[in-house]
Amino acid sequence: MSGHLRENLRRGETWTRGLYMLLFGAAFYVAELVLAAVAIFQFLARLITGGVNRRLQAFGANLASWLREVTAFLTYASEDKPFPIGPWPGSDEPRDDGGPLGPGTAGTVTAEPADGEDPDAGTGAR
Repeated sequence: MSGHLRENLRRGETWTRGLYMLLFGAAFYVAELVLAAVAIFQFLARLITGGVNRRLQAFGANLASWLREVTAFLTYASEDKPFPIGPWPGSDEPRDDGGPLGPGTAGTVTAEPADGEDPDAGTGAR
């Protein structure tokens, strides 16, 4: 075994990251199921009420941001650990460097009404 390989195999931070990667990979799988449930619920809400649930829409946008953060961590595009180690997307807690896209880009994805959609549809506000 070469000296570099032996040194790399003994590096504790690599094994720690590997454990985090396994845990975040499992969480990513669960989040995909949550995403599917949110999508189905929003579709049914749109069919039944003509609008979407705004809170669920905001949650879905934050979930999408979290999935992006997990993907960046798993692919070594970012060293920032996603929620629950780091802040939940959309929270006021700042990230160390803002994520792989630079400062200030690791926050939320804001959900805007679609063209022609009533911004108050599905919220009960009329």
